[in-house]
Amino acid sequence: MSKNVVSVDKSSSVLEAAKLMDKHNISSLLVVENKKPVGIITERDMVRKVILNNLDLNSRVEKVMTSPVISIEADEDITKAAEILINKKIRRLPVVKDKKLVGIITETDISRSSPKALEEFSSSIEKIERFLKDL
Repeated sequence: MSKNVVSVDKSSSVLEAAKLMDKHNISSLLVVENKKPVGIITERDMVRKVILNNLDLNSRVEKVMTSPVISIEADEDITKAAEILINKKIRRLPVVKDKKLVGIITETDISRSSPKALEEFSSSIEKIERFLKDL
């Protein structure tokens, strides 16, 4: 888990969010309200919801964020985190303690930290691919 999560308040502008992403060389920001994650805004959101719709860059991020955000409690194990990423088809998973943001887990974090979780993650992906092939 990465503990230094870059976040933006839900009342911040889309332009402020884009500048933060650029400054930290990241592709997403967690959107928070009173230190609690309420959404996520990604580069994809910027393209699809802002640029393609010619949205004013001074619009608030809460207008374009994906919400509600799916999160995991800090005391859960990494296998549970991998399952959530797979089942919900997401790439980033905020970690909360007492509903407050304490970190974030990504697919990369899982692959680096736990061979067992990576093996289970890969196995699940193979099962999903076989299922989709059979449709």
